This record gives sequence, C-alpha cells and structure tokens, in this order.
Amino acid sequence: MKSPKASRVKKAGHNTERFFAYLIGVKNKNIVTGTGKTDLFNKDGKRISLKSSHDKKGRSQICLYKYSSKYFKDTNNGSTKRMQECLVVFPPTHGEYSANKQAIKKLLQEKMIALQKYINTNKANKREFLDFVFFTDHDNKKIDFLVVTDWDSNFYVFEASEVLDIFCEHTKVENSKARHEYETTALKVIFKGMNEKGKYINLIENEIRTSTHYRTFLSVGNKLKYLFVLLSNIKPQIKVKPGLILCGRATKNFNF
Repeated sequence: MKSPKASRVKKAGHNTERFFAYLIGVKNKNIVTGTGKTDLFNKDGKRISLKSSHDKKGRSQICLYKYSSKYFKDTNNGSTKRMQECLVVFPPTHGEYSANKQAIKKLLQEKMIALQKYINTNKANKREFLDFVFFTDHDNKKIDFLVVTDWDSNFYVFEASEVLDIFCEHTKVENSKARHEYETTALKVIFKGMNEKGKYINLIENEIRTSTHYRTFLSVGNKLKYLFVLLSNIKPQIKVKPGLILCGRATKNFNF
C-alpha cells in the first residue's frame, strides 16, 4: 500500500484504537505504536489485537514478513520453516524475478502445496500456523484477545484461544485455483469458511508478494467474513455497553 492511501488508513486505524481505549476505560498510553501484533493493553495488561479494516471490502492485513523477519527467528516450527521455504525460491531482486517468472512460480507452487499439506496434516499443525500469523508478537509473546469491528462501529471481543478453536474446527484449507489461462494454480494457501448461505468462501489468503514489498509473506483476511464465522460459533454474545460486545469466554475474563 502506498501513500497517501496508506497514510489515510493508518490515521483511521489510530482513531479507532483511541476510541476503543476510551470504550474499555484505559488511557491512550495503553495504545501500542509500531508494526507489532499488539495494538493496546486492557486494564489487566492483556494484549489486544484490533482488526478494524477501513477497506471497503473488509480486507485487513494479518501479517507481512520478509525472510529475515525477527518473527521467524523468534518462532522456529514447522509452519515458519515452510513459510520461509516459500520465500527462499525468489531471487534477491525483482528484476531477476521478472526475467524468470514462470520457473520461479513453478518452484513456489511446489512450496505452497507443501505448506497446505503440512497445515492439513492435523489440527495441531493448523493451530500452529494460525497462532503464528494471528497471535504471535515480538519475542514470541502471545496476543490474549482479538477485537473485530463491523460497519456499525461495534467492537466484538474474543479470547484468542477460542478464535483458534473455531478456525481449526470450522475452516478448510486449500491451494488457490487458476481462474484464467494466464494464472498459475496453487500460488496461495487459503482458509475457507461458510457464509450465511452455507457456501465456502475465502476468509484468509496467504501468498508471497511479488510487487510492492517484494519477497514477503503476506497473510490477509476479510474481517467481515471471518467475523460471521466467529459469531456463528461463539456464544454467548453480551453487549456490555453501546458498541462493546463480549463473546464466548471473553464474557468471563475480559476486564474493562
């Protein structure tokens, strides 16, 4: 994402964080700046990740890591190993990639299929991957709560571990499929979940960036679509004040 759009999105995100801080009774000093997963702390010092995409389609970045990222260095497991293997097939410069696109795409295809198979091996692997991209912060610290907004400015609070439970149980993982002749199949790993019509749709897409932020692992989700999956499977949902809804286990352990 390039300026000035990036600047507008960043500013809107900060405004949302400040309003949520006010909503849960903490000061602006509890807001965390920077590129980490933690957006703010609640009264108990618990880490909160806030997904408040201002994209018209509801898409929001979950993670964006280069091969040398400290996130990979801090977390060494089967998921991170295979994510890095997807990155290492790319040459150092975009010019070298452009000159050998088809050969590199074929190598990436093999690695993305391997990542998908690893995730699908068992629920432990699936949980490991999701926990890393969603909830693992600097120095291997873990996010405690996920907060997702809707278009009516409601804030839904979920315990991170319960989010993992639901995603592991109610999503399926596939490689992407080419929809046109010029596209290459299996260049992404996609988590799918059911929408209100009972149809599986894309919730979370994992790919390697080949333009802006060249040679980085990008995980991006549609917050409105995965919010539907969470709300369909996590009960109770209690509105504790206008705009603040605690869901599932968060009704008992989120302090505000």
